[in-house]
Amino acid sequence: MSVFTVSLKQAPLAVEQVRGQVLEMLATGDYKSGDRLVSEKKLAEILGSNHVTVRKALLQIARDGFIKRRPRSGTYVCRVPSFENVGKFTLVTLVMRTRGHLYADMSSEFCRQLQRSKRMPVLASYEKLGDLKHVAACVGDAIDMGCRELIIEPGVFSFDELKTMVTKDLSRRLNGVVWVQLMGEFTVPGDSVCLDLEDVAGEVVDHLVSRGHRRITALTHGTDPLRPAGCPSGGTRFAEVFLAAMAEAGLAKSADVVWRLGEEDAQKRQLKEMLNNDRRPTAVFACADWDAVKAKDAAEELGLRVPEDLAIVGFFNTPWADRYNLTSVSPEIPSVVREAIRLSAAPDKERVNRRIVQVKTKLIVRESSGGRQ
Repeated sequence: MSVFTVSLKQAPLAVEQVRGQVLEMLATGDYKSGDRLVSEKKLAEILGSNHVTVRKALLQIARDGFIKRRPRSGTYVCRVPSFENVGKFTLVTLVMRTRGHLYADMSSEFCRQLQRSKRMPVLASYEKLGDLKHVAACVGDAIDMGCRELIIEPGVFSFDELKTMVTKDLSRRLNGVVWVQLMGEFTVPGDSVCLDLEDVAGEVVDHLVSRGHRRITALTHGTDPLRPAGCPSGGTRFAEVFLAAMAEAGLAKSADVVWRLGEEDAQKRQLKEMLNNDRRPTAVFACADWDAVKAKDAAEELGLRVPEDLAIVGFFNTPWADRYNLTSVSPEIPSVVREAIRLSAAPDKERVNRRIVQVKTKLIVRESSGGRQ
Protein backbone atom coordinates (compact mmCIF):
# COMPACT_ATOMS: atom_id res chain seq x y z
CA MET A 1 0.00 0.00 0.00
CA SER A 2 1.29 3.47 -0.84
CA VAL A 3 2.06 5.83 2.00
CA PHE A 4 -0.32 8.70 2.66
CA THR A 5 1.09 11.73 4.41
CA VAL A 6 -0.70 14.74 5.79
CA SER A 7 1.28 17.69 4.45
CA LEU A 8 1.41 19.65 7.69
CA LYS A 9 2.01 19.15 11.38
CA GLN A 10 -1.21 19.05 13.33
CA ALA A 11 -2.36 18.04 16.80
CA PRO A 12 -3.09 14.31 17.17
CA LEU A 13 -6.73 13.46 16.74
CA ALA A 14 -8.75 12.46 19.79
CA VAL A 15 -9.45 8.78 20.34
CA GLU A 16 -13.13 9.22 19.53
CA GLN A 17 -12.29 10.95 16.24
CA VAL A 18 -9.94 8.16 15.23
CA ARG A 19 -12.52 5.57 16.22
CA GLY A 20 -15.12 7.23 13.98
CA GLN A 21 -12.71 7.49 11.07
CA VAL A 22 -11.70 3.83 11.26
CA LEU A 23 -15.36 2.79 11.44
CA GLU A 24 -16.01 4.98 8.41
CA MET A 25 -13.23 3.27 6.46
CA LEU A 26 -14.69 -0.12 7.32
CA ALA A 27 -18.24 0.89 6.36
CA THR A 28 -17.48 2.74 3.13
CA GLY A 29 -14.57 0.69 1.82
CA ASP A 30 -14.40 -2.74 0.27
CA TYR A 31 -13.80 -4.57 3.53
CA LYS A 32 -15.36 -7.92 4.40
CA SER A 33 -15.15 -10.26 7.34
CA GLY A 34 -11.69 -11.77 7.67
CA ASP A 35 -9.80 -8.94 5.92
CA ARG A 36 -6.61 -7.73 7.58
CA LEU A 37 -6.26 -4.04 8.39
CA VAL A 38 -3.08 -2.06 7.86
CA SER A 39 -0.72 -1.69 10.80
CA GLU A 40 -1.21 0.80 13.64
CA LYS A 41 1.77 2.78 12.35
CA LYS A 42 0.26 3.04 8.86
CA LEU A 43 -3.13 4.04 10.26
CA ALA A 44 -1.47 6.74 12.35
CA GLU A 45 0.23 8.11 9.21
CA ILE A 46 -3.01 8.09 7.24
CA LEU A 47 -5.06 9.74 9.97
CA GLY A 48 -2.47 12.31 11.02
CA SER A 49 -2.50 10.86 14.54
CA ASN A 50 -0.09 8.74 16.61
CA HIS A 51 0.11 5.02 17.31
CA VAL A 52 -0.98 5.40 20.97
CA THR A 53 -4.24 7.12 20.00
CA VAL A 54 -4.82 4.64 17.17
CA ARG A 55 -4.25 1.69 19.52
CA LYS A 56 -6.80 3.02 22.02
CA ALA A 57 -9.34 3.55 19.23
CA LEU A 58 -8.79 0.03 17.87
CA LEU A 59 -9.28 -1.44 21.35
CA GLN A 60 -12.68 0.32 21.57
CA ILE A 61 -13.67 -0.95 18.11
CA ALA A 62 -12.56 -4.46 19.11
CA ARG A 63 -14.76 -4.26 22.23
CA ASP A 64 -17.65 -3.29 19.95
CA GLY A 65 -17.08 -6.50 17.99
CA PHE A 66 -16.12 -5.03 14.62
CA ILE A 67 -12.49 -6.15 14.63
CA LYS A 68 -10.30 -8.74 16.37
CA ARG A 69 -6.68 -8.17 17.34
CA ARG A 70 -4.41 -11.20 17.03
CA PRO A 71 -0.97 -11.06 18.70
CA ARG A 72 1.95 -11.11 16.22
CA SER A 73 -0.52 -11.35 13.35
CA GLY A 74 -2.47 -8.10 13.10
CA THR A 75 -5.99 -6.72 13.24
CA TYR A 76 -8.80 -8.42 11.32
CA VAL A 77 -12.36 -7.44 10.42
CA CYS A 78 -15.05 -9.45 12.24
CA ARG A 79 -18.09 -7.63 10.88
CA VAL A 80 -18.54 -4.50 8.78
CA PRO A 81 -20.31 -1.62 10.57
CA SER A 82 -23.44 -0.10 9.07
CA PHE A 83 -23.68 3.54 8.06
CA GLU A 84 -25.41 4.30 11.37
CA ASN A 85 -22.07 3.64 13.10
CA VAL A 86 -20.08 6.21 11.14
CA GLY A 87 -20.08 9.86 10.15
CA LYS A 88 -19.82 11.50 6.74
CA PHE A 89 -17.97 10.09 3.76
CA THR A 90 -14.22 10.30 3.75
CA LEU A 91 -12.71 12.63 1.21
CA VAL A 92 -9.21 12.32 -0.25
CA THR A 93 -7.37 15.36 -1.51
CA LEU A 94 -4.31 15.30 -3.74
CA VAL A 95 -2.38 18.50 -3.23
CA MET A 96 1.08 18.88 -4.74
CA ARG A 97 3.81 19.97 -2.34
CA THR A 98 6.36 20.87 -5.00
CA ARG A 99 5.55 24.58 -5.11
CA GLY A 100 6.09 25.27 -1.47
CA HIS A 101 4.10 27.93 0.32
CA LEU A 102 0.99 28.14 -1.87
CA TYR A 103 0.23 24.44 -1.84
CA ALA A 104 1.29 24.02 1.78
CA ASP A 105 -1.34 26.65 2.59
CA MET A 106 -3.89 24.75 0.52
CA SER A 107 -3.03 21.48 2.28
CA SER A 108 -3.40 23.11 5.68
CA GLU A 109 -6.73 24.67 4.72
CA PHE A 110 -8.12 21.37 3.42
CA CYS A 111 -7.19 19.67 6.70
CA ARG A 112 -8.72 22.45 8.77
CA GLN A 113 -12.02 22.64 6.90
CA LEU A 114 -12.45 18.88 6.48
CA GLN A 115 -11.81 18.18 10.15
CA ARG A 116 -14.28 20.92 11.07
CA SER A 117 -16.91 19.17 8.94
CA LYS A 118 -16.03 15.84 10.62
CA ARG A 119 -14.43 14.31 7.55
CA MET A 120 -11.11 12.57 7.43
CA PRO A 121 -8.55 14.55 5.42
CA VAL A 122 -6.14 12.27 3.58
CA LEU A 123 -3.52 14.13 1.57
CA ALA A 124 -1.66 11.99 -0.95
CA SER A 125 1.53 14.02 -1.19
CA TYR A 126 4.14 13.34 -3.81
CA GLU A 127 7.55 14.74 -4.60
CA LYS A 128 8.46 13.31 -8.00
CA LEU A 129 6.94 15.42 -10.76
CA GLY A 130 4.74 13.60 -13.20
CA ASP A 131 4.75 10.38 -11.16
CA LEU A 132 1.34 9.29 -12.37
CA LYS A 133 1.67 5.67 -11.28
CA HIS A 134 2.37 6.73 -7.70
CA VAL A 135 -0.62 9.07 -7.64
CA ALA A 136 -2.90 6.44 -9.17
CA ALA A 137 -1.74 3.96 -6.52
CA CYS A 138 -2.48 6.51 -3.78
CA VAL A 139 -5.97 7.08 -5.18
CA GLY A 140 -6.61 3.36 -5.39
CA ASP A 141 -5.45 2.79 -1.82
CA ALA A 142 -7.61 5.66 -0.58
CA ILE A 143 -10.67 4.21 -2.31
CA ASP A 144 -9.95 0.81 -0.77
CA MET A 145 -9.95 2.49 2.64
CA GLY A 146 -13.30 4.21 2.11
CA CYS A 147 -12.69 7.41 0.15
CA ARG A 148 -15.51 8.06 -2.28
CA GLU A 149 -14.87 11.65 -3.31
CA LEU A 150 -11.69 13.01 -4.85
CA ILE A 151 -10.37 16.56 -5.02
CA ILE A 152 -7.30 16.84 -7.21
CA GLU A 153 -4.99 19.71 -8.14
CA PRO A 154 -3.57 18.72 -11.55
CA GLY A 155 -0.53 20.97 -11.44
CA VAL A 156 2.17 18.62 -12.69
CA PHE A 157 0.23 16.32 -15.00
CA SER A 158 -1.09 16.71 -18.48
CA PHE A 159 -4.85 16.62 -18.79
CA ASP A 160 -4.77 13.47 -20.95
CA GLU A 161 -2.84 11.61 -18.23
CA LEU A 162 -5.26 12.68 -15.53
CA LYS A 163 -8.29 11.91 -17.67
CA THR A 164 -6.95 8.39 -18.17
CA MET A 165 -6.43 7.99 -14.44
CA VAL A 166 -9.87 9.11 -13.29
CA THR A 167 -12.06 7.68 -16.05
CA LYS A 168 -11.05 4.04 -15.72
CA ASP A 169 -11.91 1.61 -12.93
CA LEU A 170 -11.08 4.04 -10.14
CA SER A 171 -13.60 6.64 -11.27
CA ARG A 172 -16.43 4.07 -11.27
CA ARG A 173 -15.86 3.65 -7.53
CA LEU A 174 -16.00 7.38 -6.80
CA ASN A 175 -19.09 9.47 -6.18
CA GLY A 176 -17.47 12.40 -7.92
CA VAL A 177 -14.28 14.22 -8.84
CA VAL A 178 -13.59 17.92 -8.27
CA TRP A 179 -10.66 19.60 -10.00
CA VAL A 180 -8.86 22.53 -8.35
CA GLN A 181 -7.04 24.42 -11.10
CA LEU A 182 -6.17 27.95 -10.07
CA MET A 183 -5.35 29.21 -13.57
CA GLY A 184 -8.24 27.32 -15.20
CA GLU A 185 -6.05 25.98 -17.99
CA PHE A 186 -7.72 22.59 -18.46
CA THR A 187 -11.11 21.56 -19.79
CA VAL A 188 -11.89 18.84 -17.28
CA PRO A 189 -14.52 16.05 -17.31
CA GLY A 190 -16.17 17.10 -14.06
CA ASP A 191 -16.75 19.87 -11.56
CA SER A 192 -13.93 22.37 -11.11
CA VAL A 193 -12.88 25.34 -9.00
CA CYS A 194 -10.65 28.04 -10.45
CA LEU A 195 -9.80 31.69 -10.00
CA ASP A 196 -11.74 34.37 -11.88
CA LEU A 197 -8.77 35.36 -14.06
CA GLU A 198 -10.78 37.84 -16.15
CA ASP A 199 -11.62 39.75 -13.00
CA VAL A 200 -8.00 39.50 -11.82
CA ALA A 201 -6.58 40.94 -15.04
CA GLY A 202 -9.16 43.72 -15.14
CA GLU A 203 -8.47 44.77 -11.56
CA VAL A 204 -4.68 44.79 -12.02
CA VAL A 205 -4.84 46.75 -15.30
CA ASP A 206 -7.26 49.26 -13.76
CA HIS A 207 -4.94 49.64 -10.76
CA LEU A 208 -1.87 50.29 -12.91
CA VAL A 209 -3.72 52.64 -15.27
CA SER A 210 -4.94 54.63 -12.25
CA ARG A 211 -1.25 55.15 -11.35
CA GLY A 212 -0.57 56.62 -14.79
CA HIS A 213 0.82 53.55 -16.56
CA ARG A 214 0.07 52.82 -20.22
CA ARG A 215 2.93 50.58 -21.41
CA ILE A 216 2.28 47.43 -19.41
CA THR A 217 3.91 44.04 -20.00
CA ALA A 218 2.71 40.65 -18.76
CA LEU A 219 5.52 38.34 -17.67
CA THR A 220 4.36 34.77 -18.09
CA HIS A 221 5.54 31.30 -19.10
CA GLY A 222 4.68 29.05 -22.00
CA THR A 223 6.59 26.14 -20.47
CA ASP A 224 6.96 25.71 -16.74
CA PRO A 225 10.11 23.94 -15.44
CA LEU A 226 7.95 22.31 -12.74
CA ARG A 227 5.82 20.55 -15.38
CA PRO A 228 6.71 17.59 -17.59
CA ALA A 229 7.15 18.18 -21.31
CA GLY A 230 3.86 18.54 -23.15
CA CYS A 231 1.86 19.57 -20.11
CA PRO A 232 -0.33 22.66 -20.70
CA SER A 233 0.59 25.79 -18.79
CA GLY A 234 -1.57 28.30 -16.99
CA GLY A 235 0.74 30.95 -18.43
CA THR A 236 -1.12 30.84 -21.75
CA ARG A 237 -4.42 31.54 -20.05
CA PHE A 238 -2.79 34.32 -18.03
CA ALA A 239 -1.55 36.02 -21.22
CA GLU A 240 -4.96 35.76 -22.88
CA VAL A 241 -6.87 37.46 -20.08
CA PHE A 242 -4.21 40.17 -19.71
CA LEU A 243 -4.38 41.12 -23.41
CA ALA A 244 -8.19 41.16 -23.23
CA ALA A 245 -8.10 43.47 -20.19
CA MET A 246 -5.66 45.84 -21.93
CA ALA A 247 -7.91 45.94 -25.00
CA GLU A 248 -10.90 46.69 -22.78
CA ALA A 249 -8.94 49.63 -21.32
CA GLY A 250 -8.19 50.90 -24.83
CA LEU A 251 -4.50 50.01 -24.50
CA ALA A 252 -4.20 47.06 -26.87
CA LYS A 253 -1.32 48.69 -28.77
CA SER A 254 0.58 49.34 -25.52
CA ALA A 255 0.28 45.78 -24.27
CA ASP A 256 3.06 43.22 -24.53
CA VAL A 257 3.70 39.70 -23.31
CA VAL A 258 7.13 38.32 -22.46
CA TRP A 259 7.32 34.54 -22.32
CA ARG A 260 9.76 33.50 -19.63
CA LEU A 261 12.72 31.36 -20.69
CA GLY A 262 13.62 28.22 -18.78
CA GLU A 263 17.19 28.75 -17.58
CA GLU A 264 17.77 31.28 -14.78
CA ASP A 265 20.66 33.05 -16.55
CA ALA A 266 18.59 33.28 -19.73
CA GLN A 267 15.69 34.73 -17.73
CA LYS A 268 17.96 37.41 -16.26
CA ARG A 269 19.26 38.42 -19.71
CA GLN A 270 15.72 38.40 -21.06
CA LEU A 271 14.43 40.71 -18.32
CA LYS A 272 17.31 43.14 -18.75
CA GLU A 273 16.71 43.29 -22.50
CA MET A 274 13.03 43.99 -21.83
CA LEU A 275 13.87 46.85 -19.44
CA ASN A 276 16.90 48.34 -21.19
CA ASN A 277 15.40 49.98 -24.28
CA ASP A 278 13.50 53.11 -25.26
CA ARG A 279 10.16 51.27 -25.39
CA ARG A 280 10.52 49.55 -22.05
CA PRO A 281 7.34 49.06 -20.04
CA THR A 282 6.56 51.29 -17.08
CA ALA A 283 4.73 48.44 -15.35
CA VAL A 284 5.01 44.64 -15.24
CA PHE A 285 2.34 42.14 -14.24
CA ALA A 286 4.00 38.79 -13.44
CA CYS A 287 2.10 35.51 -13.30
CA ALA A 288 3.90 34.54 -10.08
CA ASP A 289 5.58 36.39 -7.22
CA TRP A 290 8.92 34.68 -7.86
CA ASP A 291 8.89 36.11 -11.40
CA ALA A 292 8.03 39.54 -10.01
CA VAL A 293 11.03 39.34 -7.67
CA LYS A 294 13.31 38.55 -10.63
CA ALA A 295 11.92 41.55 -12.52
CA LYS A 296 12.56 43.74 -9.49
CA ASP A 297 16.15 42.51 -9.21
CA ALA A 298 16.78 43.11 -12.92
CA ALA A 299 15.36 46.64 -12.69
CA GLU A 300 17.51 47.55 -9.71
CA GLU A 301 20.65 46.18 -11.41
CA LEU A 302 19.90 48.55 -14.32
CA GLY A 303 19.47 51.47 -11.94
CA LEU A 304 15.70 51.66 -12.31
CA ARG A 305 13.67 52.65 -9.27
CA VAL A 306 10.65 50.64 -8.12
CA PRO A 307 7.96 51.91 -8.32
CA GLU A 308 9.01 55.33 -9.68
CA ASP A 309 10.49 53.95 -12.93
CA LEU A 310 8.85 50.54 -12.95
CA ALA A 311 5.75 49.34 -11.13
CA ILE A 312 5.54 45.60 -10.45
CA VAL A 313 2.57 43.37 -9.59
CA GLY A 314 2.93 39.67 -8.72
CA PHE A 315 0.54 36.75 -8.28
CA PHE A 316 -0.33 34.37 -5.40
CA ASN A 317 0.66 36.69 -2.52
CA THR A 318 3.36 34.35 -1.21
CA PRO A 319 5.86 35.29 1.53
CA TRP A 320 8.04 36.71 -1.25
CA ALA A 321 5.42 39.38 -1.84
CA ASP A 322 5.55 40.45 1.79
CA ARG A 323 9.34 40.23 1.99
CA TYR A 324 9.94 42.32 -1.14
CA ASN A 325 6.95 44.63 -0.58
CA LEU A 326 5.27 43.48 -3.79
CA THR A 327 1.74 44.30 -4.80
CA SER A 328 0.25 40.87 -5.46
CA VAL A 329 -2.97 39.03 -6.26
CA SER A 330 -4.15 36.90 -3.34
CA PRO A 331 -6.03 33.74 -4.44
CA GLU A 332 -8.06 33.54 -1.19
CA ILE A 333 -7.25 29.87 -0.59
CA PRO A 334 -9.97 29.37 2.09
CA SER A 335 -12.63 30.22 -0.51
CA VAL A 336 -11.07 27.86 -3.08
CA VAL A 337 -11.04 25.01 -0.55
CA ARG A 338 -14.56 25.75 0.69
CA GLU A 339 -15.99 25.63 -2.84
CA ALA A 340 -14.12 22.41 -3.67
CA ILE A 341 -15.50 20.72 -0.56
CA ARG A 342 -19.00 22.03 -1.28
CA LEU A 343 -18.98 20.59 -4.80
CA SER A 344 -17.59 17.27 -3.62
CA ALA A 345 -20.31 16.91 -1.01
CA ALA A 346 -23.25 17.46 -3.40
CA PRO A 347 -25.64 14.49 -3.77
CA ASP A 348 -25.22 12.33 -6.87
CA LYS A 349 -28.50 13.58 -8.34
CA GLU A 350 -27.03 17.07 -8.57
CA ARG A 351 -24.06 15.88 -10.63
CA VAL A 352 -25.87 16.07 -13.97
CA ASN A 353 -24.00 18.92 -15.60
CA ARG A 354 -20.40 19.99 -15.21
CA ARG A 355 -20.14 22.85 -12.73
CA ILE A 356 -17.44 25.52 -12.76
CA VAL A 357 -17.01 27.77 -9.75
CA GLN A 358 -14.85 30.88 -10.21
CA VAL A 359 -13.46 32.26 -6.98
CA LYS A 360 -12.77 35.96 -6.59
CA THR A 361 -9.33 37.20 -5.62
CA LYS A 362 -8.04 40.20 -3.69
CA LEU A 363 -5.38 42.64 -4.86
CA ILE A 364 -2.98 43.35 -2.01
CA VAL A 365 -1.46 46.76 -2.79
CA ARG A 366 2.09 47.38 -1.54
CA GLU A 367 4.96 49.70 -2.41
CA SER A 368 6.04 47.99 -5.66
CA SER A 369 3.13 49.63 -7.47
CA GLY A 370 3.09 52.87 -5.50
CA GLY A 371 1.27 51.77 -2.37
CA ARG A 372 -2.23 52.78 -1.37
CA GLN A 373 -3.41 56.25 -2.33
